[in-house]
Amino acid sequence: MADTLDLKKLSKHKISTSLRSKSILIFGSPKIGKSTFAAGADKVLFFNFEDGTEFLPLDTEPIPIQKWTELKAYVKQLRDPEIQQMYHTIVIDTVTIAAQLCEQYICLQNGVTHIRDIPWG
Repeated sequence: MADTLDLKKLSKHKISTSLRSKSILIFGSPKIGKSTFAAGADKVLFFNFEDGTEFLPLDTEPIPIQKWTELKAYVKQLRDPEIQQMYHTIVIDTVTIAAQLCEQYICLQNGVTHIRDIPWG
């Protein structure tokens, strides 16, 4: 049997003050301030699938994304520990457009026009 803790000697639970190890999805109606909220994060990097950040106070210029392969190349760079130190928050704006480009990429890779034409399995 595993050792049990002495319930009289438990220490106080410590609440984390960092979100660095967490993934958060902010989804909502257009123009309610999602990007503005995200721009306030620490060391933020925006991947822009649409224009709309020109009035946000960002530390670095946003990266325009037109194709899914571009995002894949940037994500590969994000694996570098030096780059991970540079950016604590990664924003994909907007995820709806990113999903559409991802679907187009998958269809192209499979030689089909619609995602539903790819067999399951």
